Amino acid sequence: MNTVKRFHKLALVVCLSSLLFLSLGKVVSTSAGKWEDPKELTFAVLPQEISAMSAEMYQPLINYLKKVTGKPVAFYMTTSYAAEVEAMMGGFVDLARLGPTSYVIAHEKDPNIEVFAVHTTPKGVVQKGGAGYHGCLITKKGSGLTSIDKLRGKTLGLTDPASTSGCLVPKVFFPDDQLGGEPLEKYFGKIIWTGRHDAAMLAVQEGRADAAFTNGANMERTIKAGLVKKEWYNFLWWSPVIPRDPWCWRKNLKPELREKIKKALFTFESGKVEGADKFWKDMAAIKFIEADNSLYDSVRKLREAKKKLKK
Repeated sequence: MNTVKRFHKLALVVCLSSLLFLSLGKVVSTSAGKWEDPKELTFAVLPQEISAMSAEMYQPLINYLKKVTGKPVAFYMTTSYAAEVEAMMGGFVDLARLGPTSYVIAHEKDPNIEVFAVHTTPKGVVQKGGAGYHGCLITKKGSGLTSIDKLRGKTLGLTDPASTSGCLVPKVFFPDDQLGGEPLEKYFGKIIWTGRHDAAMLAVQEGRADAAFTNGANMERTIKAGLVKKEWYNFLWWSPVIPRDPWCWRKNLKPELREKIKKALFTFESGKVEGADKFWKDMAAIKFIEADNSLYDSVRKLREAKKKLKK
């Protein structure tokens, strides 16, 4: 299937099925019962910053994937985690960078979607570094909103319903930790959805939200991109550690192909691969390491806590 037709079909699948993703329906398996060896690999991400920046940022990795696997690699930027997952379930996306919560939901729906790698980060001006990150609550410096008790009745920005640090952690940990168990919807006067993390930061800076939840990793990257500055914000709360974004594949890909994909990621090192230095700088990260499904057990516990809260 040529690239144009492939993406037309992909877009159709996403439009028809993305709304199904967030409901916890029965598990759906896309496994064909045999190994798949596609002529072209399709790699999908949800833009972490502005779309053009993301496309440029991933190009060195895409080039190296092509070189190591010997296959063309089509790059696709989705509009939501749901779109990424539905495309993987439909067999139209082979590799994807998901969020921790969206991965857990995806794996519940289709065990064929499997994490195999995670990126690690250095200690930075905001983030604490390692294979995990921390969610945070920010307000605009100079707004006078310097404590959580001043936020009652204000406008809060959340990112994506399937985002871990932008939605799940705030709804599960923050109320118990800071609000005496009071739900966000009651404490804040209004909640808006920003979509991306950089958009949440800018919503606070531009006054469209009084406060917003994001995380240190995305804040670090957005600062390095020159879109925001640390000194623009007050940091009112930090969450417990959250495992980083999972890099996933469809595990019914041919084992030899999966080994080549792993080799590509785990040898994509600064100073050794063309463009790797810039990629890791833009990612505010260091390298890929192996990861498996058990790394996200803490996220599963978060989801269970959220279900109990709803009850």
